[in-house]
Amino acid sequence: MAKVKPLVRLSKGQLDSKLAFMENYSMAPNAATGSIVDPNANVSQKNIATMHSELHKDINIQINRQLMYDKITELFNETLAKEYIRQLEDHEIYKHK
Repeated sequence: MAKVKPLVRLSKGQLDSKLAFMENYSMAPNAATGSIVDPNANVSQKNIATMHSELHKDINIQINRQLMYDKITELFNETLAKEYIRQLEDHEIYKHK
């Protein structure tokens, strides 16, 4: 098992991107408009809690996709795992949370 680092350091560009997201979200008329990753989310109110949830969605999606990639590779093969990711990225399939 890989050694876990206590803190992942974001680059200046990544930090700037997250700060820009927060600014955009706070200025958006509603939560769906402010969401970049999942604008069709069923969020009825825009507040600090919903912003926090949206802020890390891009990272959480990548982690979840890697977990699925690893499991599909384990159960079937890497070719099928790569096809799963391709279909997600090309919007041929939709993974509901």
